[in-house]
Amino acid sequence: MHIAIIALGSRGDVQPYVALGVGLKAAGHSVRLVTHENFAPLAAAHGLEAHTVRGDVQAVAESEEMRALLAKGNFLAITRFTAQAAKQAVQQWAEDGLAACRGVELIVAGIGGLFIGLALAEKLDVPFMQAYLVPFTPTGEFPGVLLPVALPRLGGGFNRLSHRLVRQVMWQGSRAADNVARRQVFDLPPAPLVGPFGSERLRRLPVLYGFSSAVVPRPADWDTNTHVTGYWFLD
Repeated sequence: MHIAIIALGSRGDVQPYVALGVGLKAAGHSVRLVTHENFAPLAAAHGLEAHTVRGDVQAVAESEEMRALLAKGNFLAITRFTAQAAKQAVQQWAEDGLAACRGVELIVAGIGGLFIGLALAEKLDVPFMQAYLVPFTPTGEFPGVLLPVALPRLGGGFNRLSHRLVRQVMWQGSRAADNVARRQVFDLPPAPLVGPFGSERLRRLPVLYGFSSAVVPRPADWDTNTHVTGYWFLD
C-alpha cells in the first residue's frame, strides 16, 4: 500500500512518525513522510521518502515570542500565536501537501496534521487514519490533555466534556487557516463550525495511539477500533 504520513510541527512532533513510517515500510508498505524541509534529512537517514512542505515550525517554536508565552503558561495566548503562524503558512502547506499525496492510497496523521490531512483525504478521495501521540479520543477516565494535572477529580461526565473542549480549542484556533486551505487550494466547502470531528472518514479505520499502556492505561470506554500500540521509537 502507498501511504502518506503527515508529520508537521517540531522535532518531538515529527520523530515518532518517522519511527511509525519505518515500521510500516518494514511491513512491506511504500511510505512518504510529508513534513517540513528541515526534517527531510531525518526521514532520509531512516530510509523514508520525504516530501517537504515549506516552512519551519521548529523555528517558530524556538522563537523568543513563543518562549515568553511558554514561560507564562498562557495556553490561549499560545494558541492565538500558533494559529496566526499557521494561517500565514497554510496555503503553502496545502499546495505542497496536495502534490505530496497524489497517488497515495492512505493518509495518516495525528494532531499536527489532522485538519489538513482530512481535507487532503476529502480532496483526493482516499481513506484517512488517525495516529496520535497523546490521548485525543474522549473518555470518562481522565480529563483532556491540556487541562492542569492538579485539577480536582470531577467525574466521568466532566472528563468526557473536557476532551471535547480540548478539541474545540484546537479546532477554533485552526479554523480560519483550514478555511483558507479548503477554499483557495482544495476547492472544498468549509468544515462545520464545530469542526470535522463528526466526519465519516474518522470512523472508517482504526485509531492508533503511539504511547505505552503502562504509562497511560487504555481507557475501558474506548471502542475496540482504538489501539494503544506502544511508543514509536527510532533505534
